[in-house]
Parts: sequence; C-alpha cells; structure tokens
Amino acid sequence: MHITTTEDEIRVPGYYSSPQDRFDLYDAMASRYKVLAVFSAGSHNIFSGWRGGKDTKSQQQVIKAATQALSSAFIEQITTNNSQAISLWAQQHQSVLAKFIRSDLVAMVD
Repeated sequence: MHITTTEDEIRVPGYYSSPQDRFDLYDAMASRYKVLAVFSAGSHNIFSGWRGGKDTKSQQQVIKAATQALSSAFIEQITTNNSQAISLWAQQHQSVLAKFIRSDLVAMVD
C-alpha cells in the first residue's frame, strides 16, 4: 500500500524527491496486489501531523482518518480476499483523491 499527495515533495539540503518518485516506486513494486492512493492536497508531512508547513489541521485530520481507514480496508482485502471494503473506501473518499489505483483493477479515480 502506497500513499502520497499531489504536493508530496521532500526538500532537504542536498536532496529533492517529487511525487513522481512515489509513482515510480509503486510501478516498480512487484506484487500480486498493491494500492496507490494519491490525495489531492497535502505536503509530505501531512501524514505525520507536523504542522510547520501549509497543511491545515482539518486537512490533516481528514487525510489521516482516510489513511487509517484505507489501511484497515487493505488489510481486510489481503487477509480475506474480499474487495468490498476497499471498493467502498474508494467511493467514500473520492472527494479527497486525485488518483486511486489497485493492481487488480484499472484506475478507479483519475
């Protein structure tokens, strides 16, 4: 399971990583089942709760809750082979997603 945002840039002295790096990693990962969730907003730190950037507290709460729910749905999918929870998750969170891809299906949100 890979999660990122459209604004997920890492900038530290001597190193830069763009959101495309996360897409490339997802594409290179060999797995029978994998997921890529790209949230439509948020910095690299939105998942950690660090608020030194431009992410708002409400934006962080929404994305962190969605990520937690996705983690549960992903675990359910791989342990039970039931895709209902992850399909429902994608429908429920469509408004905050720029892209959602499952290796067993074509892109659901694009």
